[in-house]
Amino acid sequence: MELRRGASPAQLGRRAAIIAMVMALAACSGSDEDAEQSQTAPTPAPAKPAPEAGKIAGSLSYPSDYLPDDLEVCAEDTTSGEVTCTGGFEDNSYAMELPVGIYHVWARTDDYEAGYRAYYNEAVRCGLDVTCTDRSAIDVAVKAEETVTGVDPADWYAP
Repeated sequence: MELRRGASPAQLGRRAAIIAMVMALAACSGSDEDAEQSQTAPTPAPAKPAPEAGKIAGSLSYPSDYLPDDLEVCAEDTTSGEVTCTGGFEDNSYAMELPVGIYHVWARTDDYEAGYRAYYNEAVRCGLDVTCTDRSAIDVAVKAEETVTGVDPADWYAP
């Protein structure tokens, strides 16, 4: 590009702008070595934190003088419907870790009526007395890093 005397200010301004853009592009291009260094592996996204969890614990019972070998305690997430069960108990108590949420808890065994669920319900809270007629499952709130105790799935007598 040649600069001439007598060029108008507008022409000089356009030429100055073009020169500035060319210089800016030249400064950005860099060498092949610079390009290789700038193309490093992308930083991986941070891993999602594990869902927070808490525990429920309670006593086990069964209407006999033994606990069946296949006795399980199950907890159903009231929002998702996901069911988690645990078994293989060595004594008359259990504890299970669950994601934070609200659960209904029951025990089950093939030794009892097929498909029967012995819930932790209002009748259990009432003492399972004949006068306890409310068989509503109790909402058990599991909070992060806390243990809810006294969750006893013991209503083997519900109609």
